Amino acid sequence: AGLFRQLGVAADEANNYAARIVDWRDEDDRVEKGGAERSAYRGLGRVDSPRNGPFVHVAELGLVLGIPAIIAAAAAPYVTVASGQEQINPLLADPPVLLAIPGVAPNRVRDFLAQRAKLGATFASLIPHLGDVEEFVSEEPGRAVRFEALVRLGPNNQRRFEAVVYVAPGDREPFRILAWDANPPERIRALP
Repeated sequence: AGLFRQLGVAADEANNYAARIVDWRDEDDRVEKGGAERSAYRGLGRVDSPRNGPFVHVAELGLVLGIPAIIAAAAAPYVTVASGQEQINPLLADPPVLLAIPGVAPNRVRDFLAQRAKLGATFASLIPHLGDVEEFVSEEPGRAVRFEALVRLGPNNQRRFEAVVYVAPGDREPFRILAWDANPPERIRALP
């Protein structure tokens, strides 16, 4: 809900989106307040319904009942299904994700980002800059990493690329590319 609010969605609607995501992921057919289970999808003539399990791809967010495609697309650069972590890694998170943490104010995020940019910054030294966020953050590495590249082919010719790479212990491959985007969406990287 916090991320949707950061993307400009009104608080009540953001809470409904969050409840619908919970209903998409949970294994039961009990409707969360503001949520939607199988009967709501069927009532609108949809043949699909909640997965009742984790998302398998970020694009699946666009299938959740009531979340407009433009909002799902706006949220996509800030979410992942491949990290294997439920908590945010603040050492890698963009400002909208940090601001989505309950109780975190813009001035704290500004301070955190300034400290994070300094050489030698550690998880332990940075977290106090955000406040009481321990239940929402983790320094545990995820199984997936997003790589970004800017390739300059000439003075007026450059291209941005983004790849999501997954590393699984014991896999015969050193890594797997889960996603490759030759035209990745812009992300908010700094606060105004």
